[in-house]
Amino acid sequence: LVLSGGAYLTRTGAALVAQDLRMALGEPLANDRFHPGWGSRLFDFVGVPLDEATRFDVEQECGRVVANYAAVQRDKIQRDTLAAQRSRYRTDEVVGQVQGVQVSASLDTVSVRVLIRTVDNQQVAVELETAG
Repeated sequence: LVLSGGAYLTRTGAALVAQDLRMALGEPLANDRFHPGWGSRLFDFVGVPLDEATRFDVEQECGRVVANYAAVQRDKIQRDTLAAQRSRYRTDEVVGQVQGVQVSASLDTVSVRVLIRTVDNQQVAVELETAG
């Protein structure tokens, strides 16, 4: 939701995907008891020296979060199709592939930039900093 002129608007397209993934990456894994698979382990890497093994683990965690998000999208699309309903997603809102993950760290902060391409070929950049 976005507050605009005293009314609420909803995000759509690439902005929706970026917002959803930023929220998923920025919340600690299993923080929500009703959705224990929601969130990420990025906070586990705060303060850990950024060597190749840690960089790989952070990249894998970002990929896991995006894959979970995409799986939920596919499930909802399939349910809509089976119910003969119009899809709740537009093509610019469906994750197609992860193009890359960039990781940096400084003292107690881990920064990630995840590049995603939607199924209609729009590029989405999701940036997040986690700090201890």
